[in-house]
Amino acid sequence: MDRTKTTQRTRRGTMRWAQWALRLGLGCCGWGLLGGSEVQAKTSVDLSAEEYAERDALIGKIARGEDYEASIARFRELWQKREALRADEVAEQKRAEEAHKRQQADSKSVDGIVGSHCALYRDPKNPPGGHRENLSAEWGKVVRKEQVRLPPKNAFDDGEQITLYRIEAQRATYTVSSQGPTYLLGRPLSAQVGDLVLLCIMSRHSEGSGSKFPPDFRENILSQGFAVRIKEPPLIVKKSQNPVPLLGEWRFRAAIDRVEWTLPPEQLVLNRLFVQEALPPENGRQRFAIAAERHTYVLEVPPTVRNRQLLRPGEHAWVIMGQARFDRELRKLVLVAEDVEATYVTPVAGEESAGPR
Repeated sequence: MDRTKTTQRTRRGTMRWAQWALRLGLGCCGWGLLGGSEVQAKTSVDLSAEEYAERDALIGKIARGEDYEASIARFRELWQKREALRADEVAEQKRAEEAHKRQQADSKSVDGIVGSHCALYRDPKNPPGGHRENLSAEWGKVVRKEQVRLPPKNAFDDGEQITLYRIEAQRATYTVSSQGPTYLLGRPLSAQVGDLVLLCIMSRHSEGSGSKFPPDFRENILSQGFAVRIKEPPLIVKKSQNPVPLLGEWRFRAAIDRVEWTLPPEQLVLNRLFVQEALPPENGRQRFAIAAERHTYVLEVPPTVRNRQLLRPGEHAWVIMGQARFDRELRKLVLVAEDVEATYVTPVAGEESAGPR
């Protein structure tokens, strides 16, 4: 028999099953319409191969009128079971897509960027243990703002007009240009005198008489990093603890890889962590698996910790924690939470995320 006749016969058979599925009130275009060769077109959550074989046998019985009522009843059970499985899978896929969207938005939020890349110290002038990250935060008010026209590049150029700001922060008074830098944030600073600004500083420099900037704007020029307007100082200033900020997940991953915690166990650390899953509680403490790149560690949360309800699977939270240990029974790094907050950095309206305004 040639391929065209075989295809035509298969289609006629499929239409006969469609008629039966419709007569049974199970709708059209579902799995009951498929011939045996099409069983492979299943979703990842599906009935077993045995149940598909039973389905095919039931359709044959219904078509021939054998054990009619019982066959219809069983056919309906299998249909409903698979539809429930499909609904569960669709719901799970939707939850996963929504979670991915939340993570994408979170990674672009100023609070998320600071948590992953910019160290927050309670006192930027005196970090605990002399520890200072390459990209660290200071904050202060704009004390001066001036529009400056840069020298022309050539005879046909009028010179670009820019805005320069002086921001009085903890360690110095910094110059920031409306040209940038824009590292991680993707936009330059736009502010008024008196605005409170968070500076994430990777590098700064000063210039001499050959500078294109006026003399009052040549000291502590922000070279690499970013600046963003904020409503209030970072929440770390209100904490009684003085933790070492650990950025992102890589330090925890490195400690797990080496089975070595390099800080003193009593030294508190601050991290904006991601809760992977809730674990069974133990000794009255909640426990959570926390992401550490390709690993996880365990966070124990005593019942006295404020805001512990913010620790939810699939969500970020800022946590001050300590008492680091490697648990031999769990074969996991374990830390104990002391303080939990949802956010540490609150930008002004319109500045909450990276990208153009």
